[in-house]
Formats: sequence, C-alpha cells, structure tokens
Amino acid sequence: MVSAQPVGALHTVAQGDIPMPPGMAAAHASSLLVMPPAHPAALSIFWFSGDRESGPNVQIAASQYDRTTQQWSAARFVVNRQVLGAQLGFGVRRLGNPVAWLDGRGRVHLFVVATGGGGWAASRVVHLRQSSGSNALDALAFAPVRVLPLSWLWNTSFLVRNAPLPLADGGMVLPVHLSWASNTPRRCGSTRRASFLASRAFRHAAICSACFGDAVVPVVAGTHAR
Repeated sequence: MVSAQPVGALHTVAQGDIPMPPGMAAAHASSLLVMPPAHPAALSIFWFSGDRESGPNVQIAASQYDRTTQQWSAARFVVNRQVLGAQLGFGVRRLGNPVAWLDGRGRVHLFVVATGGGGWAASRVVHLRQSSGSNALDALAFAPVRVLPLSWLWNTSFLVRNAPLPLADGGMVLPVHLSWASNTPRRCGSTRRASFLASRAFRHAAICSACFGDAVVPVVAGTHAR
C-alpha cells in the first residue's frame, strides 16, 4: 500500500455551493475525484440526486471544478437507473453511493449501489467504467463492467461509501461493507488495469469506522508498505 505522508496545516482556499441538476430537491453521498494535472478540471464530483433518497427519479449526477475559472460546472446526470437496468438485464429499483476511481490509463470508474427488489439490504455493487473517449464532463459516459462478485451466496447486501485506497503498483483497494443485520467491513482489490481480485476480510490495513446513526461504514487507511 502507499505509505502515509506527513500533512501540514490545512486551511480553506475556497468554498461554495456545487450546482444541482435542474429541478432536483435532494443530494446525497458525494464522492470527490482528483483529476490528472493536465486535465482542465482539478476535481470531479459524483453524487446521487432526485426528489428524495430511493425516489424513482434518482440518478447519478456529476460536476467538475475548472482550473481556469475556479468554478464548478453545471451538473449533469451520468448514470440513469433505467438505462443501467437494461444494460445489466435486471430491474434497478434504487441507485446510490457512487464512489469514483481513476485507473492507470486515465479512465474514470464508478462503483455504485444498485438494488432490485427490497431495500438497501438487497443491494449489489455495480462497477461502471468510462465508455467515452474523453472524461470531460460534457462527454463523460459510463457502461457497466459487471456486478462485483463479493459473495458466493446471493451476492447481495453489499454497499460502497468511501474512496478506494491507492496501491503502490497503481491498483487500489475498495472498502465495502456487508449490510446484513449488522455492517461488516470487507475489501476487494484491483490491479492498475482494473482487473478485480477476490473480496477478503481486512488484514494489513487499519479500519477507520465512520458512524452514520447506528450504521458503521468502513474506511481503509494504510499501515505499512506491504
């Protein structure tokens, strides 16, 4: 894993609102992605937005922070649940919790929670990869790679919420949690070319638990270079 580096004093350099998609009342579970130095945008952000959480019009929205203007772009939707369901071959009732990652080829990946029947406990983690030639916001599009195989039994009740931990070889570790009666932290790994490895329990990493009400969501922190 990438070794931790000392961090100096932090201070606010800018603040402000990120534009919402037109007509949307709610936003939830945002995920920031640092873009390459040569990219016109310094940051990309993804979140799910609609009338309310689990609402029928919820989609994954995105915006980018322009280096020149120092402004966030107008938001646009980049993942639609009906289109995603048609691509996967099963109905998607809910979308949520987008988590973004940039691979070694400069492609943006999203990991989103998608449910069929039932609530969030019936969720699956869907891996989407940039399908457009550019990751500029006006061109950005995604196509599903697959539902991540996180369990041999039903493969449901898994959620993502926190950013992947980068690895020294260009891959990453994605923190997930099993929401079955109580939240159980897990991890799944990827190579720099986004070939996913098996889901495993945490070992050579620290689990920093972020609490949301009575839910515990895992965050991964590296502890040494292995």
